[in-house]
Amino acid sequence: MYLVVVKDDDLLSPYWAYRPIVLDEAARAIDNCLQGLSLQKKDELVIEIASDVIVKSEQKVYAKAIHTYYRNRLSEEARKLRHTRNSSFFLFMVGVIVLVGI
Repeated sequence: MYLVVVKDDDLLSPYWAYRPIVLDEAARAIDNCLQGLSLQKKDELVIEIASDVIVKSEQKVYAKAIHTYYRNRLSEEARKLRHTRNSSFFLFMVGVIVLVGI
């Protein structure tokens, strides 16, 4: 994917602890670009950043920020999946106990 950055003021969040993070607006723009691509699970995504305002050393920071954003999203989705699975199992067990009690 080829990403053109015209103004880099709104790309990185000013608040981050250990790794840089992209702002939500920039992440939504990247997500919109990704929707047009047909990616499989095993496919690797390469994002090339082009800009007149970003120097080569900053490109690595931006790449790390984008990577961190998507790694955080993946972790959040995995957490939601675990929660849903555990809730489903709990409700199943409650249903079994209720049916056995009847």
